[in-house]
Amino acid sequence: MNYQSKWQRELEIFSDIKTTFILENNIYDTYPLVTEYDISFVEMDEYLNKYLSAQGYERIIYYDPMNGFYNRFYDSCDIGNVLKECGCDIHRLPKTISDYLGVVYSPADTLSASEIIKNVIISNHLAAFVMFFASQYCAKPDHLEGDERLLFMNLMYASLNSQMVSLGKRKIKKNMLILVVDKINDIPSWFFINNPYSKNISIPLPDSDTREAYVKYRQDEFFGFSESSEDEKKEFSNRLLHLTEGMRCIEMNSLKNLCRKESIPIRQIESAVSLYKYGIKENPWEKIPQKVLSNAEDTIKQRVKGQDAAITRAVDIIKRAAGGMSGLQHSSTQAKPRGILFFAGPTGTGKTELAKAIAELLFGDEKNCIRFDMSEYQQPQSDQRLLGAPPGYVGYEAGGQLTNAVRERPFSILLFDEIEKAHPSIMDKFLQILEDGRMTDGQGNIIYFSETIIIFTSNLGTYIEDEYGKKTKNISRDHTYEELETNIIEGINEYFNLKLGRPEILNRIGNNIIVFKYIDIDSAREILEKQLNSIKKNLQIHREISVHFDSVIDKLLTVAMQNIEYGGRGIGNIVEEYIINPLSRHLYEIDYQPGLNIRVKDFKKDEGIVSLICG
Repeated sequence: MNYQSKWQRELEIFSDIKTTFILENNIYDTYPLVTEYDISFVEMDEYLNKYLSAQGYERIIYYDPMNGFYNRFYDSCDIGNVLKECGCDIHRLPKTISDYLGVVYSPADTLSASEIIKNVIISNHLAAFVMFFASQYCAKPDHLEGDERLLFMNLMYASLNSQMVSLGKRKIKKNMLILVVDKINDIPSWFFINNPYSKNISIPLPDSDTREAYVKYRQDEFFGFSESSEDEKKEFSNRLLHLTEGMRCIEMNSLKNLCRKESIPIRQIESAVSLYKYGIKENPWEKIPQKVLSNAEDTIKQRVKGQDAAITRAVDIIKRAAGGMSGLQHSSTQAKPRGILFFAGPTGTGKTELAKAIAELLFGDEKNCIRFDMSEYQQPQSDQRLLGAPPGYVGYEAGGQLTNAVRERPFSILLFDEIEKAHPSIMDKFLQILEDGRMTDGQGNIIYFSETIIIFTSNLGTYIEDEYGKKTKNISRDHTYEELETNIIEGINEYFNLKLGRPEILNRIGNNIIVFKYIDIDSAREILEKQLNSIKKNLQIHREISVHFDSVIDKLLTVAMQNIEYGGRGIGNIVEEYIINPLSRHLYEIDYQPGLNIRVKDFKKDEGIVSLICG
């Protein structure tokens, strides 16, 4: 197995061709250092020192604005000789200033340092300079101040005029310059875009092979705090690799230290990862009483009416998610979201209501259902609203609406209403979330979705669109549930496969598409009675008024069925027009007092105005 990362191989390939390298992204990690006999993990400066030494560079000089020039891996006096021979005026600081760095040579400022680097690189002294914290060399890369511009001009000149030095036996090397930056756009673009000797190398987060190697490298420390058999260690390693997807090696080391500090045994590694990722030790998923899940169907049916088949299927997926059994048939399950549901069907049939009911069931409060109306994300740049703008763009500091919400409430239901209305570019983001359970926001922070349930709602399949964009109904009340389900799923498949051209998104959703049927008269009665009971309860609590609607339910149901195409929302509109509005008017006309008892016997509508007949 080749533990060498892609960026390390790129450095080897281009080191004889380029004179300048810009290393970006995961620059504060530890990296695999492979030797003939073993593998270890070291920090950036040590890795570069080993690599450059093997390439024949005897003088490897580090620079950062706080300390100056140094190399903590060998006697830095030789650095001083090279700098002096090139006519550089520097001040040597005593070793006691920084025992860790060794002897340090301090220039007056960063501009002076760039002049020194330029002088050495264009000289015949074979040397490699590594400049740390290069992201901080200028405030605004696209609007450089005078000294900042001169600094990068010195580095540009050095890069273009690097001296070739013979190492003997026809081996020739050029002096090398390496800049270590957080992001490539932290330095002026003209420095690398127009520079034929420059090579940008992005250092990614460690992949599964690298993390596996790190666990083996630190296995005595990982397993030292717990007595475990070899089988337990193997199982732990596999679980750990899945749980730490997207984590740096240095973060895995912190996770190991956290386990030791909190005395968390191997069998509870999920708790340790939750504590590290989310900052809380208690996992709400583990605190859900079994009785709550056992009675989940009955509980939800009290709130969502007329969708028994949809509720049963949704509850199966919820139980699977709560038990951590989602995707057990796959090799990597832990990084994915807890559950994925796709609610489809006619409008007003309870899709959003079911999502809220699930949140209340699992977490005790429907506020844990974080809703995003995807009709607000129709523009190409809408993904920046969700995930955060990149550096240099308006809104960068604010972060993304989705990533901020998940960071604040990692254990939640994420509801994406009317997903088909979102811009197609957002679908690419969902693909990564559904597959990897994580997302990097505009600020470079990793947001984990592995403890969320993701719910999409959609009206796809309820209408079909001809070549001129005209929509006609694809389903009707005369269809059986099976016919309804077939037509809707065909519409969903057509949208993702043909119109959007992204079948892989549909593959991530799998068989979790749940179709809602039309509201029938029995369900409409239940919804109507539920809403009237809610009115009665609120008036009794907040106004101390008793009100009764028994005499008008049948007549009100007849009116509601005339508007049933809008489902539960249509019934709510009828209740508002025929009950709430005239009842409010009636109460103020009679100057009501607490203790009032009202029985609504009938209602009438005259010139568009509804009046109640009360007794």
